[in-house]
Amino acid sequence: MNKNLKHTEETAALKERMRLLFLRGEHDTKVIAAMANRAESTVYRWIKEWERRYPDQIKIEEEIKANVSKALNNALKRFNEHPEDAPALQSVVSLLKQHQQIYEPAKELNNHIIIFLDQSVCYCIETNNTALLKLLQPEVEDLGEYLRRKNNG
Repeated sequence: MNKNLKHTEETAALKERMRLLFLRGEHDTKVIAAMANRAESTVYRWIKEWERRYPDQIKIEEEIKANVSKALNNALKRFNEHPEDAPALQSVVSLLKQHQQIYEPAKELNNHIIIFLDQSVCYCIETNNTALLKLLQPEVEDLGEYLRRKNNG
């Protein structure tokens, strides 16, 4: 396979993964750029292209997320007001929560990421890897806090 063709296919696959991330609600160009290992200006151009090429899809995804949240709130409210409807509402609530999880990272995963970051710092200390420690340690706390805020954790 041609090396340039492989690079183009990999870039297209990466760009598509980032587009799906964008559709799921990640609109921070710095976050997407870091995940894609690309310049923020590149991600900004991608987003402008996606907004131009897929305006309806972006709007629909946002509407779906809002409607799922509203439906979940309505179902829970009805569940509280009419306990006799519990069996029917339970399946609706379960479906809505499953759908919401597609768009929101699990808090459990968030906690594992934070533990991993802390253990990475410990590893650097134990192995006396001062170069990596100097890069990692100042960022761990801010990154952990960012993840907590971002994922409602």
